[in-house]
Order: sequence, then C-alpha cells, then structure tokens
Amino acid sequence: MLWGPVLLLLLGAAVGLPGLRDHRQVARNVTRLLDDLLATDRYDKRIRPDFGGPPVKITVNMYIKSIGPVSETDEWYAMDCYFRQKWFDSRLRFNLTGLDEFSMNWLFLERVWKPDTFFMNGKKSYLHRITVPNKFLRIRSDGFLTYSMRLTIKASCKMHLRKFPLDSQNCPLMIGSYGYSAADVIYEWPDSLEPVGLEPGVSLAQYDLVNITTDTENARDQLRVRRADRRIAEDFSVIRVNFHLKRMTGYFMLQVYVPCTLIVSCSWVSFWIDPDAVPARVSLGTETRAGHFLDLACSN
Repeated sequence: MLWGPVLLLLLGAAVGLPGLRDHRQVARNVTRLLDDLLATDRYDKRIRPDFGGPPVKITVNMYIKSIGPVSETDEWYAMDCYFRQKWFDSRLRFNLTGLDEFSMNWLFLERVWKPDTFFMNGKKSYLHRITVPNKFLRIRSDGFLTYSMRLTIKASCKMHLRKFPLDSQNCPLMIGSYGYSAADVIYEWPDSLEPVGLEPGVSLAQYDLVNITTDTENARDQLRVRRADRRIAEDFSVIRVNFHLKRMTGYFMLQVYVPCTLIVSCSWVSFWIDPDAVPARVSLGTETRAGHFLDLACSN
C-alpha cells in the first residue's frame, strides 16, 4: 500500500524534470554568454564605447517621486527621483535564442563601462541603499543599455525675492559628465518619451509647481559649457531641466496682509477721538504699533 504514494512522487518528478533541465540549460547559456561578453581579451570597462570614433550619446530621463523642501535662506531645493541613462555599447551585443533582454542587479554594474554623470549645481546628493543599492542595469541584444538609479538630489537654486511673497522661482538642474568632454560623451533628452515625469499628487508646502521644461524643447542644439577647473579649455555637453515654482500667497494673505490691514484701520479711530483726550490717543497708537510688531514676529 506504500507503493502508491511513492509511484506518484516518482511520476511527478519525471514530469517536472524536463522543465527543470530547460531552466538549468538557460542559466548555463546566460552564464556562458556573460563570460564571453565580459572576457578581458575583448572588453575593457575602462574604455568608453566606440573609443576613437564618434561620441557616445547618453539619453537621460527622470521620474520625480517627490520634490521639496525649498530653502530660500540657503538657496537650495531637494527632490527624490528615478534617474535613468541609456546608451549603446556595441561590444555587448549578443545572440541567444529566446532571450532579447535581461536585467542585472547592482553587482554587475562594476563590470561594465558607465558614464561619469554628475549634477553641476548639486550640493549634496546620495543614492538610496536600503535594503540594497537601488540601481540596476538592463542589456538588450543589440547592445542597448539602460541604467537606472533612485536618487535624492539637493541642488542650488538662485532665489529672486524682490517680489516676495508674490515671487516666482526658476530652479534648474544641470546634468553632464565630470571627466569626458563633448568629443567623447554627449547628453540628450529622449524624443519619444517624456524627459521628466512627475508622480501624480506631488505638491510642495509653499509653492505650486507650474511647469517643467528642458533645454532641448525650444532648441535642438546641445548646451555646452567650458569648465574652469581644466588647464585647457574644453567643451562639455550639458543638459538642463528647469522647475518653475510660484509661491502660494494664501498663507501670507491671512497671516500678514489681513492683520496689517485691520491694525492700520484701527489706528484711524484716533482721528475721531477728542484732541484733548491725550491718554486715549497715545494708548491707541502704542497698542497699534505693538500689535503690528507682534504680527510680523509671529509670521516670521
């Protein structure tokens, strides 16, 4: 009576064995493919793709998860985003039946060439590392690579506060290569996809995010800058995204303008007080001035 369950187990193992063998064979093929692609005699991660030829085009797009805070005193803003870079590397082309693209984790990134992208007006940015470094790499059969990271970016923003609190701010983010000049690496925004996406429901405490623009929307020419930290002047390819912010005036209307208007209106009562009632006129003026200073102190 014990042979029945045993036969069922053996039959199930026999049925599942071909599928298990297929998965193992695919894993061995991928391992062999990666070993061949990254062999030291044919691939050097220290050299950019198409070295000695045309520059590598790095296509960049971003997806913003949250934005803020914005500091007027220190002139900076922060945001949390997915930062993606895409480029072609002909050395990583492959032909494997049934496999057009595969994803690799952050450990594989140390074995391939990557652009040395940095934020030119960045102040303090970091990569999320919980529970593992939040980055991955996808490789397509034609050598097209997609490199994605989750970053928190803190960048400088020149504040113009002459019209405060009715002001609007334009906060840029400039992206470029730290070491490669425009002769080796060129950055660009994608034509087919939205260059900078925004998570639905994203909002700021004191600002309205009016619009997001990139430097290639109105002009197709690449923005190039000359770096002052080089002995020989070189052109560097730079792309830029601008965040247009408009301050919300509701808070300041209720906390500053309305109280000040009421205080000034109260001070006009002194015109209807008898000129001989000096104590009443003095006390009203003093209390009005004290209330004005108190309102300003509370609003600050």
